[in-house]
Formats: sequence, C-alpha cells, structure tokens
Amino acid sequence: MYDGGFITKPTSIIGGDAGPEVMIPLNNKMRAIQILQKAKDTIGGPDDNNVTTSVDTARVESNQQQQLMMTQVMVKLLSKIADGSMASEISNGVI
Repeated sequence: MYDGGFITKPTSIIGGDAGPEVMIPLNNKMRAIQILQKAKDTIGGPDDNNVTTSVDTARVESNQQQQLMMTQVMVKLLSKIADGSMASEISNGVI
C-alpha cells in the first residue's frame, strides 16, 4: 500500500514497505481523529488556528439559480393546470 488508498473488504497487506504508514479505521470516528492528529503531528501539518480554507461557490450558486427557475416554471404550470387554462392552450396549439 505504498501509494495509499482505501480498503473496503478483508485484505492481506504488507504495511510500512516504503516507510512509515498510517491506517485509519473509517468506522471508529474517535480513533480515526486520534490517528489523524498523530499523523499530522508526525508530518508537520499546519496548526489548527492557521488553516485557511477556500471554497468556490460558483457551482452552488448556479445550481440554486437553476432550481429557482425550475420552481418558477413548475408554479406557472401548476397554476395553469389548476385554473384550466392549460387545457385550452393545449387545444389551441399554444403548448
């Protein structure tokens, strides 16, 4: 496992073949956090107080705009169905 990766089923492995490695149990949150903290300390990770995170929200905003447009279209269609005007528009060839 010198490249790292995920193990999702029982597997026989050779660990530490390229130097020290870390194995993190994904089903035990507290133990995973302990191991991650020790790994961060070992490799010299950043201090928790100095971590900067950058998030690109462009896709989220685009998805929100698309959802708003779809909701507006749905509301218009439902109101036409409710007042019966949709049936007359279909019969007149408008839709």
